[in-house]
Amino acid sequence: MIKTLIKNILKFSLKKHSIERIINFFSYLYFDDEYKLNRNHIFPGLVFYTQNNLVKNNYLFNLSIKSIGYAYKNKIYGFNQKLKSSNFYNIYPGEHYRLLKAITKIKKPKTIVEIGTYHGMSTYAFFQDFKGKFFSFDIVSHKKFQSHITKKIEKTFVQHIVDLSLANNWNKFQKIFNQADIIFLDGPKDGIFEYKLLKLISKLKKKKNKILLIDDIKFLNMTNLWDSIVSPKIDLTSFSHYSGTGIVDISKSLKLKN
Repeated sequence: MIKTLIKNILKFSLKKHSIERIINFFSYLYFDDEYKLNRNHIFPGLVFYTQNNLVKNNYLFNLSIKSIGYAYKNKIYGFNQKLKSSNFYNIYPGEHYRLLKAITKIKKPKTIVEIGTYHGMSTYAFFQDFKGKFFSFDIVSHKKFQSHITKKIEKTFVQHIVDLSLANNWNKFQKIFNQADIIFLDGPKDGIFEYKLLKLISKLKKKKNKILLIDDIKFLNMTNLWDSIVSPKIDLTSFSHYSGTGIVDISKSLKLKN
């Protein structure tokens, strides 16, 4: 049953023997005692290498190295420990919150755009060392959940409840995206939304040292998305979110495979 399920999931242009190796691995993962470890989260993913994964970008490399060091030494502070999932803030590596704080501290952005806010944990992490403009885009308000966004944050936090994958909505807010120094993409991972967004983001104007952060790049339906990016990029998963964190230099616009 597991083998059949995985064959249906794996809709990638892989050679037959590669698919069989992946299927055998997952079979061991679920059934073999050797692999039965204490796992809180399990999700299928792919790891592969292409020439497109090479990094030749001093700015991106230096920002990543400095941010990793800062994240290791500096915790998220001041949060309400009674709120849902607050215990994840300072799991590092493993979660991405301390890295988001670190990148903000090192980069000193004036404008941050977040796509997918949910209950605002990433927002809270960004605001540890941020005093600029912050724009959130989601299809449900953070107020519908047990929100981590404090009254202090709300003074400079602006949320738009809108589906950005629709061209008319994107055009309405494109100016904000052109102004952004950091774009953080943490959408539904439904195999559709993120792919549409990257095509739209690729049309933005050039801006010096502009970066795109993408969450969950190790999900099966996100691996092709990550591989499609031609712009300088670094996979920071080992120093961030266990489900994948990627950073991309989009200073000269986001370049994608044709």
